[in-house]
Amino acid sequence: MNKKDFSLKTIGPNDIRIIYDWRNSDRVRFNMFESEIIPFENHLKWCEGLKNNTRSKCVMFQWKGENIGVITAKELDSNINKWIWGCYLGDGNYFQGAGTLMGLFALEYCFEKLNIDLLIGEAVAKNETSLRFNARIGFKTEATFLKTTSLGRQIPAILLTLRKGEWDNIKDGLFLKYLN
Repeated sequence: MNKKDFSLKTIGPNDIRIIYDWRNSDRVRFNMFESEIIPFENHLKWCEGLKNNTRSKCVMFQWKGENIGVITAKELDSNINKWIWGCYLGDGNYFQGAGTLMGLFALEYCFEKLNIDLLIGEAVAKNETSLRFNARIGFKTEATFLKTTSLGRQIPAILLTLRKGEWDNIKDGLFLKYLN
């Protein structure tokens, strides 16, 4: 696999329905804090909120021109350039390691294009796949906490962090390892 086979693109009008279907798929929904079906009107408001917003980003992850995943990043604290990120693959049966590569390209985007200093992630504590994924691409576990959902439920969660300097030290080795 070649790095040139992968790209990121800003979401456009034709991507809105694709992302909506992915967000509501059982595979994605059941591993999120908000696991209820998202009404299409709410999804449209979320997409509209991304337009011209310098503090929130959403891009499609592409392999050979095909949309296979979504990457989001949202600024939490401009004083220390701290953002929260997330990503997930779409519905297809993609090649082994697609998620890891999406994570690496997401980190490259966040640290090198958006110039983020501190990136945090949150994972549902029981989502071992997500925790292994985050550890594999360099995140460190910082804390456990209870996250309150929009419906008032409290879900055990893990706070993960990665700093730009840490990314700079590991990125070349990770790309070499996962791109063959």
